[in-house]
Amino acid sequence: GLIAHTFGGNPDLRPEDSDTWSVGVVFVPPWMEDLRLSVDCTRIDKVDEIASLNGQEVLFFEDSLPAGRVTRGELTPEDIANGFEAGPVQAINVSSVNVAEAQVQAWDFQADYLWRSDRVGELHFYALATWQPHFKRRPVPEAPALDLAGFNNGPLQWRGNAGIDWVRGSWTLGWNAQFFDSYRVYAAGSSQGAINTAMLNQGSAMISSQTYHDVFARYRVSNSSHFASGWLEDMEFSLNIQNLFDRIPPIIAGTGSSNGYSTYGDPRLRRYVISVRRRF
Repeated sequence: GLIAHTFGGNPDLRPEDSDTWSVGVVFVPPWMEDLRLSVDCTRIDKVDEIASLNGQEVLFFEDSLPAGRVTRGELTPEDIANGFEAGPVQAINVSSVNVAEAQVQAWDFQADYLWRSDRVGELHFYALATWQPHFKRRPVPEAPALDLAGFNNGPLQWRGNAGIDWVRGSWTLGWNAQFFDSYRVYAAGSSQGAINTAMLNQGSAMISSQTYHDVFARYRVSNSSHFASGWLEDMEFSLNIQNLFDRIPPIIAGTGSSNGYSTYGDPRLRRYVISVRRRF
């Protein structure tokens, strides 16, 4: 049958407390001063983090969470005969709670290179990537920690973007590609039954990785241009094409709010944006 879910805030929440440390390195080769490479590492340890557990997590930690998070019906003689020790779930409270502790680890990588030529103009190459190997959460002190990285209720382990911009005079052209790592179709902490159901619905244990490409062109009417007279002066015209190759985001097969398109894509597919601006 249907299971009622309660969402929203919680008047009994406590303030969060966290410790953060980070370290970074920037390298500019002396033989190539227009190249910049950087690596940053960040770790955050939180206590009493305010979060919303999903239904699977609430059921997984039912015995450790405060009473009232799971509402069950009465055990029937048939249930007892079948060996059940608790009645059927009727409602789940997934409103915000203070998680006992959480730990986030992330690495950020970036590369930039600027190439200049009097004839060609400026070419700016760049690439950025984030690797998040762990996002651990312990909902209650006595429970094992769950690592949500790479699951559908946590962050991706890898994501990044790369591109190139060309600037010459009044013209600017650019291309950018965004990458989103694959992730499991089920939530961290799911029961084996929930995992089997999610895999059966999806036909796979993983949502495939996604890559989208955007391009843009921009022209700015400069004072030296022969167009720079009257209302055209200081005007800027631009055309953006998002999701250039019209890629369809992965479809998530499920029930209720868990189905639909992957949130890392846009079901509107290829999109065109034309804009005109003028400086005053």
